[in-house]
Amino acid sequence: MMQYVVLLIVQIVNADTLLQVHALWRHGARYPIYLNKNIDQTPYLKDFEKLTPVGMRQHYLLGSWLRSRYIESTPPLLKPTYDDNEIYIKSTDYNRTVQSAQSNLQGMYPFGSGPLVPNVDNQSLLLPPNKGVVVPEYLGDFALPNQIQVVPIHIQETQKDRILHGYSAPCCPKSQQWEQDNLKSKLYLEVDKDPKIVAIKEQFIKELDLSKVYTVDTLTISTMFEYTDTFTSHEWNGIPFPAGLSAELKQKLFDLAPLVFILNNYQDWDQVRTKSSPFLLKVASDMSSIISNKSKFKFYGYSAHDNTILLMLYSLNLTNVQCVKEAYFKQQVSNPNCIYTYPGYASNIILEVWNNTMNVPYIKLLFNGTYQNICSGGGQVCLFSTFQKIVTEQAIDFTQGCGLPSDGQEIRYETPGWAITFLIVLIILLIVGVIGVVFLQKKVKNIRGELVEEQNV
Repeated sequence: MMQYVVLLIVQIVNADTLLQVHALWRHGARYPIYLNKNIDQTPYLKDFEKLTPVGMRQHYLLGSWLRSRYIESTPPLLKPTYDDNEIYIKSTDYNRTVQSAQSNLQGMYPFGSGPLVPNVDNQSLLLPPNKGVVVPEYLGDFALPNQIQVVPIHIQETQKDRILHGYSAPCCPKSQQWEQDNLKSKLYLEVDKDPKIVAIKEQFIKELDLSKVYTVDTLTISTMFEYTDTFTSHEWNGIPFPAGLSAELKQKLFDLAPLVFILNNYQDWDQVRTKSSPFLLKVASDMSSIISNKSKFKFYGYSAHDNTILLMLYSLNLTNVQCVKEAYFKQQVSNPNCIYTYPGYASNIILEVWNNTMNVPYIKLLFNGTYQNICSGGGQVCLFSTFQKIVTEQAIDFTQGCGLPSDGQEIRYETPGWAITFLIVLIILLIVGVIGVVFLQKKVKNIRGELVEEQNV
């Protein structure tokens, strides 16, 4: 504990240096992703899952906030214009996360911060080879209109993206089974059958006219969460709510959402450790590289999902299923650092790497712009050595934990029984067909022979 006190005193007395930032954010507001019964979704059916203009605005403003904090600050962490040696952006392979990253970066590097074309004697060198192309007057010396800056965004296909999508079944095969187990757990069933929840179910079925679809016994909290997710999209994007939905029920569903979300996805600590290990190990490694002057990257941006945000909060001891349950049922919360709100659109976690004048690196963490208590010291600063030790000790080998073949191990594929049966039938039919053709050819030949003999007679 004393080391944290000393570190805090040094931090206050001296001007510490910010070395590096890791910003993980959820995409901005999107259109719904669930097809809910008795909900008219035809107005936005063609835009399912897409980022909305509201989501673009959210991330543009978040990017502006990041610029003011890390570019326009004194001293600045990043240069005022984009430098690919300083910043690295990664996104999951979804349009809404890629567009969120693009919107965010427009805020970090707004109009007027992009490059200019060089002053060359041969202006035709600035044109593509297509005939008839001319330079619009409004471009001037700007490389792009309004001197905007484009920034590369790195993407991996979901099946290979362990860093940001390690929680998903395509990447971690065991994930699907874990989620099914979560829905059958004692804790899940206890919440699902709680009298408070049963009353919400009854109100839900009545107001949404779902009596022909669900009963209190068949309607689960997970199904209600899917409706809540749709209503959240309605709320953020100005889409009308169902006529029968009261403000009271809507608020009850919004209040319940954080608990259901964590019950659905993360009940077991080993699940959390396995799925979060690739991201946290990478972050710790990149932090170590900047501290030891082996890397020049000062800003890492990660564009992902609510699941990613919740996973990292859980893995850093800022939430867990028990404390979220306690908070919902208004019980004494066992984890004083518990974040029991749902990670909404554009929610973000920022890890800052600092170095003090005694050359002792430490970590600070913000959730949605507010510093949080991290590590075991209970304060808002954490020695990097402590952070690194925590990450290393709680890490689980992702390949083994997810049931993937180890590196170099031969992947054996089993041919399904139906395919073998189909192949056998196909071979038999081919053999019968060949025999039939041979028999037919012989018969034709015999008939021709008989005709020739008759003609000769």
